[in-house]
Amino acid sequence: MEILHFSHEHPLVLDRIENGSEMCNLCSKTIHRLAFACSDCGFLLHKSCAKLPREMGSHPLHPQHPLVLVPSHPDSSEPFKCSLCEKTCSGFVFRCSNCDYSVGVDCFLRTQPYPDLPSRQKTRKIHHLSHQHGLLLRYYGEKNSMRQSCRGCEMPASGPTYYCPECPQFALHKSCSESPQQIQHPFHPLHPLILHTKSPYPSENLYCDACRKTIRNGFAFHCSNCKFDLDVACISRMPTLRHKKHDQHPLAFFEDMGVEVTCNVCGKKCREYIYRCTACNFNAHCTCLPFASTVKHKKHQHSLFLKDSVVKGDSGWFPCEVCKKRITPKHRVYYCEDCSYGVHIECVDSEDHLDPHMAKMLEDFTKVQAEADALAVELKLEEQAISAKLQNFFGKYSSMLNKQSELKEKLKKGI
Repeated sequence: MEILHFSHEHPLVLDRIENGSEMCNLCSKTIHRLAFACSDCGFLLHKSCAKLPREMGSHPLHPQHPLVLVPSHPDSSEPFKCSLCEKTCSGFVFRCSNCDYSVGVDCFLRTQPYPDLPSRQKTRKIHHLSHQHGLLLRYYGEKNSMRQSCRGCEMPASGPTYYCPECPQFALHKSCSESPQQIQHPFHPLHPLILHTKSPYPSENLYCDACRKTIRNGFAFHCSNCKFDLDVACISRMPTLRHKKHDQHPLAFFEDMGVEVTCNVCGKKCREYIYRCTACNFNAHCTCLPFASTVKHKKHQHSLFLKDSVVKGDSGWFPCEVCKKRITPKHRVYYCEDCSYGVHIECVDSEDHLDPHMAKMLEDFTKVQAEADALAVELKLEEQAISAKLQNFFGKYSSMLNKQSELKEKLKKGI
């Protein structure tokens, strides 16, 4: 099998590599078994590297501009450094000429599925930029005998999780492996946040600016302009509660914080079950914010009552009927006893927060409006029916007049 590759001026022929000590000229990694080789000058290329595109129009690693595969040493005095692993690149790199961004081929391949598999074929195997080896998908029960923690979120490994056959303690939740390379988040709307699998502050502690918890070895979404960071757990947390105590921004709910903060309502320290505005550092106990005692939720037929605590089942928690996330026994909740229907306070829309009398008036008005609309339709139909009857009557009357006129003409002529 012979190919022409843009990285080399001569034809390359698929050949068997015997001793296992040869290096690929594109990625600088050891070649095992088969490779494309140049018989004129000894240039070698992995089969997988030969399939790499010369240019990527858009890629999650760098969606702003195209990445072009180029030699990593156009000037040997200034070699490129990989923007992901920060190591000096050898061989070729994917490079963006617009913003001096480079990705080594090794790091690039670790973010891709296995190149020899058809694109639509499902596989348990992946390469991830957070680890040097291939990973396999496994389902972990709630009791993890290995006591592994996820490399992304640092929570115990459970459910669908990737593991490394060569590194027994490495684990990565499937959901964490699918974390985007770049996000826009309402906690920091000014700039995009870039995924870092290692701390962007090698000599300093890293903590999440939302929950204030230390990120020891997990992923961080980082803004280099503002030194702002979010952990994996907080990227799924959204500010959804609008309240008159802090009308500048919506508030997000935090079950627990990494440090104590001061409640801006009562002035006391708080650490659990708080509403927080990350941008303003506004914090409030959930019990310090006044809420309506009763609401009429548009997704449920009965009124919902504010409860300080609801315990269901052995675990104590149950899912919110709106967002499907858990409601814990210490979480205030709007709840219907008759239907065992509960929703987070922040999941009740602002228009649902009505006084019960106002809600009843609105309901009565809606019924009257519906009756008026139905009556209008009925009157319209009756009007159309009467109009049709009148047209029919005048048609017959006109025909009768015409016949009468014809009869008079015949009488005059003596017919």
